[in-house]
Amino acid sequence: MLYLTHLIGLVLIALINGDCPVKIQPVKLVVEFGDSVSANCSTTIAHKGMGWEASEGAVDMMEDVHFVTWRVESLTHWDIKPICYIHVNSEQCELGPSVTVYKCPDRVSISTVNHKGPMIEGREYELQCDVQNVAPVHLLTVNWYKGQHLVKRESFSDKSTFPSNKTTTLQISPSRDDDAVQYRCEAELNLGPEGPQPPPIVTSDPLNIAVHYKPLITCSDWSPMINTPLDSYPYNVMGNPSPNITWYRDKSSVSTSTRLSRNDSGQYQYVASNVIGSASCVTKITVEYAPTFTCPAHYEGMEHESFLDKCSVMASPAADITWEKDGKIVNPLHNLAREDSGSYLITAVNKHGTEHHKLTINVLCDCPIKIQPVKLMVEFGDSVSAICSTTIAHKGMGWEASQGAVDMMEEVQNITWRVESLITWDIKPICYINVNFEQCELGLSLTIYKRPDWVSISTVNHKGPMTEGREYELQCDVQNVAPVQNLTVNWYKGQHLVKRESFSDKSPFPDNKTTTLQISPSRDDDGVQYRCEAELILGPEGPQPPPIVTADPLNIAVHYKPVITCSDWSPMINTPLDSYPYNVMGNPSPNITWYRDKSPVSTSIRLSRNDLGQYQYVASNVIGSASCVTKITVEYAPTFTCPAHYEGMEHESFLDKCSVMASPAADITWEKDGKIVNPLHNLTSEDSGSYLITAVNKHGTEKHKLTINVFCDCPVKIQPVKLVVEFGDSVSANCSTTIAHKGMGWEASQGAVEMMEDVHFVTWRVESLTHWDIKPFCYINVNSEHCEPWLSVTIYKRPDWVSISTVNHTGPMTEGREYELQCDVQNVAPVHLLTVNWYKGQHLVKRESFSDKSPFPDNKTTTLQISPSRDDDGVQYRCEAELNLGPEGPQPPPKVTSDPLNIAVHLD
Repeated sequence: MLYLTHLIGLVLIALINGDCPVKIQPVKLVVEFGDSVSANCSTTIAHKGMGWEASEGAVDMMEDVHFVTWRVESLTHWDIKPICYIHVNSEQCELGPSVTVYKCPDRVSISTVNHKGPMIEGREYELQCDVQNVAPVHLLTVNWYKGQHLVKRESFSDKSTFPSNKTTTLQISPSRDDDAVQYRCEAELNLGPEGPQPPPIVTSDPLNIAVHYKPLITCSDWSPMINTPLDSYPYNVMGNPSPNITWYRDKSSVSTSTRLSRNDSGQYQYVASNVIGSASCVTKITVEYAPTFTCPAHYEGMEHESFLDKCSVMASPAADITWEKDGKIVNPLHNLAREDSGSYLITAVNKHGTEHHKLTINVLCDCPIKIQPVKLMVEFGDSVSAICSTTIAHKGMGWEASQGAVDMMEEVQNITWRVESLITWDIKPICYINVNFEQCELGLSLTIYKRPDWVSISTVNHKGPMTEGREYELQCDVQNVAPVQNLTVNWYKGQHLVKRESFSDKSPFPDNKTTTLQISPSRDDDGVQYRCEAELILGPEGPQPPPIVTADPLNIAVHYKPVITCSDWSPMINTPLDSYPYNVMGNPSPNITWYRDKSPVSTSIRLSRNDLGQYQYVASNVIGSASCVTKITVEYAPTFTCPAHYEGMEHESFLDKCSVMASPAADITWEKDGKIVNPLHNLTSEDSGSYLITAVNKHGTEKHKLTINVFCDCPVKIQPVKLVVEFGDSVSANCSTTIAHKGMGWEASQGAVEMMEDVHFVTWRVESLTHWDIKPFCYINVNSEHCEPWLSVTIYKRPDWVSISTVNHTGPMTEGREYELQCDVQNVAPVHLLTVNWYKGQHLVKRESFSDKSPFPDNKTTTLQISPSRDDDGVQYRCEAELNLGPEGPQPPPKVTSDPLNIAVHLD
């Protein structure tokens, strides 16, 4: 036989022919284990007894009361289910409060699983929360916190009322930002509005995590003052453990204690390393200092002589230089002229200081010839010419040169040097003149240049994609260029100039030059173009703009491990999993693998309403992997799981009979007779009728029509409703119904009838009733509900015999003294319906009843106190046992009488 127990609202109800006429206060109790607890049971009607049944604090049945309290000073039964019962007419009904016994955990602890010490960025770890000795588990929620942020909540479905230990885990993949983050977990008992507020919470000690990660450098150039130690560089380096720094210049290590001189400007590299990895930075250091002069106080020179290299200023950053002569600003001296003779004040200024220098110049008039132009820049193989002129009489003038020499001529005032195709790299043409008996000569400043045959860029000792964070060297080759001292190689990253390099070679002949650039690419550099260009800076006499030859660009590919920006997702039902809005970067393009509960999931699956939950996807490539834990909430329009017609019992719970599936949750309205009503919870007779239920969310609207018929009583009838049977006699009762059902039968310790369908009448019958405590009930299953009215059965047995005697006395009694008579009733049942009547002669002198509730036969003794007088001499006393079995029992009631006791009274 199937027993069904239902939690209807807050009260467990047993119905017998209607509502149980008692009231429980409170109807729901939440009690901490070991605390005191009480509940009141009251009624407003007449009854034949009420009390409490419970494994602790039971209260025996009492009559003539309307209020009975169940009380326990220290509740120690986890599964206690107290029931208040009441006897009305010949029926008994029961009603009890819902009792939840709870216990806060002994302790809550958090730990790492299979790991100790610092964690490494990007790896997967598992944290474990252990909750010790808590009850009830189905009301326990474990909350996981990262710092002050709730990251996970987990509840449990165990229905046991007894204390238990629970363990829950959290998967983490820490980043460098998580270093020193605290994780903690807390056990929260959600005991409802009847429980303590706020809910009891026990929190673990925090778990501090240390995250180790390879160094990360934000690189910058530096302009320190002269004599600044190298280790004063403004590092922007992150790493755990704290990185060690090593400096290099031209691939040779440099001590960090070095004090920088003006010659120490240039390109440096420093490497930050720890046990996890390393990173490097190529930085340009420019040592700054105030201006200083390298310049004579007095100078004598020839007219047209170059003064550029005779007076120089050293300063960093470059100084602003002014020349003053006779209190006026003048241009700096380049090629001396006779009018340049005089005294000058030269001032050099930069942000670190101001320096003054006084200079006196005397320009000597030199050779009386003039060359135009005074300086030539000529591309190799081009034509060239210059004129040498004089204004004085002479004895001959001409040109000396390895190409285009002009023989000496007299009686001319100018003479031209001309070459159609200049192919002598080290040519130095000189104009000479003979005056009187002297010869003087003036050289032409001539630079022959050649553009490079080609310029190329390549990687050194590497092919293919680069890996983020590693060091690489690029090389620029310039082929067959002249003159090298005028060459500058410019390095570009995209459109940004990142390095310039010049050369000090003084040879006029063509040469090949190679320059390198150290790089440490990041993911942002993927697809970047590097290029180098060879620029010949030939001064104002050269072509404008300066000749430039550029290498074909070098495209670099940078491989790096995946990086995920994680987000939750709320797709519509039937959306493929691979429609997830990935925010994943990585090169090569990462492969994506999905997991749920640590099992792989195909990305082609279409998500159903049951697929909501927590997922993890892993993005991986040849460099590494990253993972994301994301919550997927599958959304869909409302659908009903609800009958069109329903018949149910009064007080039956309707909560699970009509439900709406929707995501996000639907707004639900119930209408009855055109009015908005509350949803049905526990059925009442007035709930019968027709309803229109409407469910709405952002994906749609669904309507459902429902008709309900509520039965007020258990829909069965028992005849007779009460039986009084002598032990060993036959007995029968009929149970009938008029409605459709899913099975009915009788449950009893004798004569049980198995459940039958398609019947409306079932009989309980016993030929010889021998079970004293039998409690037969008829049960019926209607819809998913079950009701079971009890048949009241009283089994009686007449006493085997009844006797009367005196207590501690034999023989005649003495007038005026006290004596005690005793009546013994042997083997009678039930005792609570037994009355013992005492007679003196024909007069009833005492009646005594008994409260024992046991249905089993028992022996009973009752006494009578007497003080006989002389008139009592010869009187007979007797006692009789009477079973008052009510109108259903035999009439008149069964009686068994003792033999009479004759007393003799003596005078004192």
